[in-house]
Amino acid sequence: MHHGSPLIQSKAPPASWCAGPNGVASAIGAGKGYVDVSTVDAQTAQAVATAVRARGAAYLEAPVSGSKGPAEQGQLIFLTAGACRLARAHVRSALAAAA
Repeated sequence: MHHGSPLIQSKAPPASWCAGPNGVASAIGAGKGYVDVSTVDAQTAQAVATAVRARGAAYLEAPVSGSKGPAEQGQLIFLTAGACRLARAHVRSALAAAA
């Protein structure tokens, strides 16, 4: 099975992109944050969150709801859950610009 996104093309499962030995979480640390805008199953989201938090970083789950039409109209919705301080301090304006 091929897993991919516009940014990542891989035959590896999505959790390995972040939580694997050479994943994003291996280079993240305290005082940093990880915003996950992927749309994955709950088990994958939990594995990523656990890996990020184990490194002392904040995790914010923010999958996107919407398709090409709403994206072109600036009508995407981000469904956020997790580190509220990360969302308020650093992410709200970036997600608003992407929506």
